[in-house]
Amino acid sequence: MLGLEMLIAIASLNPVKVEATMAVFSDIYDGVEVVRVPPPRDLAVQPVGFEEIVEDSKLRARSACEQVENADFCIGIESGLEQVGDDWFVFTCASVLEPGSGMMSHGFGPAYQLPNAVVDIIFGEHVEMEMAMDEAYGVKGLGEREGAVGLFSRGLVTRRELTVEALKMALIPFLSSRAYIP
Repeated sequence: MLGLEMLIAIASLNPVKVEATMAVFSDIYDGVEVVRVPPPRDLAVQPVGFEEIVEDSKLRARSACEQVENADFCIGIESGLEQVGDDWFVFTCASVLEPGSGMMSHGFGPAYQLPNAVVDIIFGEHVEMEMAMDEAYGVKGLGEREGAVGLFSRGLVTRRELTVEALKMALIPFLSSRAYIP
């Protein structure tokens, strides 16, 4: 563990994203403080496609920096849907921005296949995944708890775990910076 105190800003009010951020940075640094701020208003209701998910994650990280000027790192985390053939998958992107250098990196958590019934509700009713899950399974607030992955895996995997892995992947260029600087 590095003996540095760090101020981390995250553009999310979601407790799962905040807890995952605290967990990952606390494994690396001493004295971590995570400040949560509202996400920007111009995000997609339900990001679809790899590029939109990454772009929204980047927008969140930049917004966190704008709202917390003295942050050491700014975090954006976004989950969304990507189609492969006839199947739809959910994956999480984490973006880490270091305001001092301007360096930004992205990482992804494991993806999982979404049932067609949920996909049909999302696209048929133009709602975000959490609302579709509520309608299909009658479970409110999954996104602030175990997530759809927690429900489908019967607790084997949680949204927090997917978010932690995405953040770890996004931090690799900062932990091995020599390998990533041209």
